[in-house]
Amino acid sequence: MSDQHAPTHLHRIGRGGSQNIMAAAAAAGLGIALSVVVARSFSEEDTGLYFAATSVVLLIATITRLGTSIGLVYWVARLRELGRTGELKPLLRATLRPVLLLSVVGAVALFGLAPAASDLLLDGSDTGTELLRALAFALPAIVLFDALLGATRGLGTMAPTASLDRLLRPTLQVLLTIAAAALGGIVAVTAAWALPYLILVVLTWLWITRRLRGDETPMGPGLRKQFWTFTWPRAITSVVQQARQRFDIVLVSALQGPAEAAVYAIATRFLVVGQLTNSALALAAQPQVASLATADRRGAISAVYRSTTTWIILMNGPLYIGVAIFSPLLLSIFGESYTSAWPVTVALCIAAFIGNGSGMVDVMLSMTGRTGITLTNSLGALVTQVILIFLLVPSYGAFGAAIAWGTSIIVINGLSVAQLARTDGIHPFEIGTAYAVLANLVAVALPAGLVALWLGQTWLALAISIAICAAAYFGFVRLYRRQLHLPELSAALRRRNQ
Repeated sequence: MSDQHAPTHLHRIGRGGSQNIMAAAAAAGLGIALSVVVARSFSEEDTGLYFAATSVVLLIATITRLGTSIGLVYWVARLRELGRTGELKPLLRATLRPVLLLSVVGAVALFGLAPAASDLLLDGSDTGTELLRALAFALPAIVLFDALLGATRGLGTMAPTASLDRLLRPTLQVLLTIAAAALGGIVAVTAAWALPYLILVVLTWLWITRRLRGDETPMGPGLRKQFWTFTWPRAITSVVQQARQRFDIVLVSALQGPAEAAVYAIATRFLVVGQLTNSALALAAQPQVASLATADRRGAISAVYRSTTTWIILMNGPLYIGVAIFSPLLLSIFGESYTSAWPVTVALCIAAFIGNGSGMVDVMLSMTGRTGITLTNSLGALVTQVILIFLLVPSYGAFGAAIAWGTSIIVINGLSVAQLARTDGIHPFEIGTAYAVLANLVAVALPAGLVALWLGQTWLALAISIAICAAAYFGFVRLYRRQLHLPELSAALRRRNQ
């Protein structure tokens, strides 16, 4: 197939992605600020309980969401592409009702079983029980908010995701957490983290209802079955992916105590920045790839995949390299007791940098209907991670968890890239990816490493490194801008600003 449709969809991804990336950058900064407030306001034990409890509720939310977030992105975009917009409202009702019911049941169960869950997963204290019960009240709102955001992306806009999830939510969480930390304890701070979801789910629902005021038609025959057939593997995959991202904190808490969980959670904070930028571009790409897949434009999908992989390496590479080199300095902002966790951060940065090379492989598999493959790969990565956690964490603590997480990244990305190439002949590698890697090594790793060796772990060294690397990186990227597909990204940005 020809790649003639790829530039148009790259422009759309660039517009949506750039909007969401800027919002994601702000969200990442606010997320780090939130972690700083919690870590500096409370002991390592309380901080670990906070991260473990919020991880538990996010995992339960992912289970009760039933994969509807990704399902609504795919099917809303598909129905729009096929001109069947009258079926959108019936589809939303049919998919969100069971999710709402299940999330309410989950909230009641979490509230009632909080003491047992605290004994098993946290430290068995009354504080752990109170944290879980405070979070239970917000569980239905957390579930519906993410599902509704999926529907908005399927409608072809990143605005609600960028403004509500990336900006308003973390802003409210930081402000409420600061107030709670000043006036109350760790339970109040945990409630402050959950409260914004109650507001945001209402705002998102109002946005969707205004957007879908047109005529309504009954769902086509078999649409409900087609939706759940597509979604159920993704539902399990989402749970597995959330477990890989969050359950490691819970397991570290269960195996080594909340204090070690706090060290591990803080050591991963800067990697969230890279995950958010990945997510920002992936969320913008989902409806575009779904539309291309519906039209069977495989050549365009391949071109989009290769170009966006290059962009991801360009965006995230400097972050991972810089954080790895200056990890002791950067961890000190959370408190001096966390600086010893720098090997954890370095190990995770190396794994994440390698993982960048697979690009948005999960989006490509999901939006081309390969949800079964993503499920299999995610399960394999989770099993690998859990086994390694039980083998390594008792002896090596947080560093063992980092090795387990990094290994799982390499496993799932390697499997996914190989299988996508085998099933669809699509892969992320081209000359642009090589230039992007070279830019990171020559213009960032080399000068920043030399400055760190010369001046040590100081803020002056970091500032000088940023200045030198920014100039070198900009020069390299400008010189090879065509190989890096920057004209398409620049065109998308110009169009957005017109």
